[in-house]
Amino acid sequence: MSRIPRTPPSKNSLSGSRTESDLSTTASASSSGESNVTTRNKRPRVNSSTEGPSSSPGFPSGDLRTDLLNMLSDWKRDQDRRLDDWKISLDDTLSKLVTEVTQLKKECQEIKNTNRYIENGMKFMNEQHEELSSKVKNLEGQKKANSEAINNLETKIQGLQFLSRVARFEIYLITIAKTLKVFCLSLRELARSWI
Repeated sequence: MSRIPRTPPSKNSLSGSRTESDLSTTASASSSGESNVTTRNKRPRVNSSTEGPSSSPGFPSGDLRTDLLNMLSDWKRDQDRRLDDWKISLDDTLSKLVTEVTQLKKECQEIKNTNRYIENGMKFMNEQHEELSSKVKNLEGQKKANSEAINNLETKIQGLQFLSRVARFEIYLITIAKTLKVFCLSLRELARSWI
């Protein structure tokens, strides 16, 4: 095996690109002692006055690019405007909801206060009802006792009426003064007989 001295490649060989077919010719040329440098021809860059420095055949022209940028900025402004409108609408809705919730809380508190007032009124009415029912029971007992007393008095009156019919007498053709005298005397006698 022979040793090949290794040296850094020359600047000319670094600048060119090699293909497989070039490698075979370079190998034969290197054996002959000549250096073969191949250069690759690139497609020329087209620069026009209307195109910007960044334009190339792979990118759109300046007018198209400007149109696209304008269209995107318009779209962005439109989206921003829609988002702002949506935010304003949501803020309005939220503020309305907050006021409604606050109003509902106030109404709920008023209802709670009214319920407490009604409960206190119901307790008072219940106490009054119990007091009245006890008074009614007492009055019913008194009524019963009074009705029994009335019945006793009625029976006594009936007995007195019966006795007065038996002891009754009529006086005719006597003057009024004499009649009063006789009547008073007869009442005294009647009273003495009962006592």
